[in-house]
Amino acid sequence: MKELKYIIIDNLGLEVPVVFSHLLSHADVARGKIVVSAGFCSISRTDYTFVCWGKSVSLEKGSRGITDECILDEFFNLPL
Repeated sequence: MKELKYIIIDNLGLEVPVVFSHLLSHADVARGKIVVSAGFCSISRTDYTFVCWGKSVSLEKGSRGITDECILDEFFNLPL
């Protein structure tokens, strides 16, 4: 699957993922939001769960790896 970008935002104490195209910048998508983490993601072809890595240069925030993967999997109702 294609590489996507993501941010995890704090929405009234709840961490919510936002997944978007690699053509947009993290900073443009995050405008006005409290960003907890940011990076790149894709869906594994073997078990259909998210894989997260890297960091956003524009936000100076990094991926939290498995923590972000679990948030994305749960939000999109993928097997944990």
